[in-house]
Amino acid sequence: MKATIPVLMVLVAITFAQKPIPIPSLNLNKIQGLWYVVAAYPSYENVGIDCFTMSFTLVSNDTINLALVQEGNDNSLNSTFNLDVINSGSVWIGPTGKAIAWISFDPINGAWGTFASYGTGNAVILSRSPSLNFSIIASQLALLQSEGYQANLTNTYFVPNNCTMGEFI
Repeated sequence: MKATIPVLMVLVAITFAQKPIPIPSLNLNKIQGLWYVVAAYPSYENVGIDCFTMSFTLVSNDTINLALVQEGNDNSLNSTFNLDVINSGSVWIGPTGKAIAWISFDPINGAWGTFASYGTGNAVILSRSPSLNFSIIASQLALLQSEGYQANLTNTYFVPNNCTMGEFI
């Protein structure tokens, strides 16, 4: 029993110590506009959401505005706040001091991207359209796993994006 407790403590520390590696730089002009959250990890925080969109507007070189819309699960949410931009645009710090890192971004036409939070274990896969090619989703889940997230096909919520108001941000 005594040997089990330290092992469990190490496993818990590994599980909650996610530090996503941000991409080297991000062109903020390519991020602007409406995005659909097509997959969210962990699923238990998102089950029942029918529509989940984010809209980014560049306020200045070091500030981006996020308008967030969630519909469904009796937790419809509309909120808007500014994020401080650091690390060549790929790390954003929110009003509560929590940071997110863009860990991938479609290099060809900016049609999809993935960002993850520091320490909380949350991550989302974004798309410019309400759905995304499954092979891209699978590659992004593998990327999250390589960075210590336990995201997989069974514990990630795939948002149906049956939006009624999210498209009109």
